Amino acid sequence: MKSIVFHIGFPKTATTYLQKYIFPQLEKKDWLVVDPFFNNTNHYNEFRKNPNYFNQKQFENKNIFLSSEYLSDPFRDFNYNKAYLDMLDKIYEYPIFIIVTREDIINSLYLQTIKTGSSISASRFLEERKILNLDTTNFSELPHLCDLVLDFEELKSEPNTFLYRLKTFVDFDFQYVNKKDTNTSYGFISVAISKFLNLFFRSMNNPHGLIPLPYRHTHLFTFLRRYKWYRDLDKKKNYFKHKKEGEL
Repeated sequence: MKSIVFHIGFPKTATTYLQKYIFPQLEKKDWLVVDPFFNNTNHYNEFRKNPNYFNQKQFENKNIFLSSEYLSDPFRDFNYNKAYLDMLDKIYEYPIFIIVTREDIINSLYLQTIKTGSSISASRFLEERKILNLDTTNFSELPHLCDLVLDFEELKSEPNTFLYRLKTFVDFDFQYVNKKDTNTSYGFISVAISKFLNLFFRSMNNPHGLIPLPYRHTHLFTFLRRYKWYRDLDKKKNYFKHKKEGEL
């Protein structure tokens, strides 16, 4: 019997890294790896139009591994996400749902807004989550709908353990790939500088910026973070560590 695996890629949980370097390894074992940007995107586009797409005869003996941030998006209502996964569960025989969680995901989403041109404060970001359509129920409830819940921090600290957990569901020995080119980590100093520079760039607070290239200065931090002295100086900070009990 063929297997079909759906990786639900929350944003900021190494989805791009996994799609570029880890999941494609399955093709050595004749799996069909599908995602929106790197692997068999034509199949992904057809699946988006028709969720029953992989039940066609051409795939009847093919194992499918599909990864996408769009399967369940925290910027959608939780009930919509649940209904979509329930639909896939009914369409396919014994589908496997995998998800990667992250404890500081709200903090990371805030840093992403700074990287992409915003100069919003952390407190205002938290207050405006409804405006941003961020349904935090997804972070606590969606993992309960999945067969395998993996941890982003474990991928960073113990990648081989992370990959071994994945192996138990797809029976494949993944090899860790030490690549860090899919993102640029920001710390306290980088954020402070970016918030100032973003005032002069196009952003959601400044749609007619003097220089409409919100990513230009990120190259500076990509360069600086090659050096340990800068990484030591630019310590990370959790901007929401003083949140109220029970609040994300």
